[in-house]
Amino acid sequence: MLKSFIASLFAVFIFTFVAPFSSLAAVPEEELSIYLEDIGWTRDIMDMYVERASRGTKTLASFDSLDDLAAYLGPRTTEEQALQALLDKYGYTKAEADNLLRKYNTSIDEYTFVTELDLDLLDILAKQQQTENGGQLPDTAGNYTLYALFGIALAAFGSFFVYKGLVVKK
Repeated sequence: MLKSFIASLFAVFIFTFVAPFSSLAAVPEEELSIYLEDIGWTRDIMDMYVERASRGTKTLASFDSLDDLAAYLGPRTTEEQALQALLDKYGYTKAEADNLLRKYNTSIDEYTFVTELDLDLLDILAKQQQTENGGQLPDTAGNYTLYALFGIALAAFGSFFVYKGLVVKK
């Protein structure tokens, strides 16, 4: 009887105080529509982008305001200072970065956010470095094999002395 009363009281508390606030945790629809129109995206694309960028931990409904969403997404590629800071990070001019991206059938103009461009440039540079190295991994695998063999030899050597100690004691 007391358990059902407490459970009922808890349910009333949740529906009275918590549920109304959960519906407030969303970007106002008018502001979102204007923002999406400005960047040329649909709501579905933005929702998928936020979910992918957060690796499934956030959705569009996770943000309380457009400012929170914009801060999470980062600066846009149309913001010259942010774009230039990224290009300076890699030591490229805009033309050089565009030439590099053209090899991968894209361009700076196709990116909406600087973060997207940063991740792709990092990936491209890693691919280039791998190609320059002949696509080979460093020789760490050989080193680990030697370490494993050394460990096996050490264990066998130790086992021999343990065995000798047991045989001598008997």
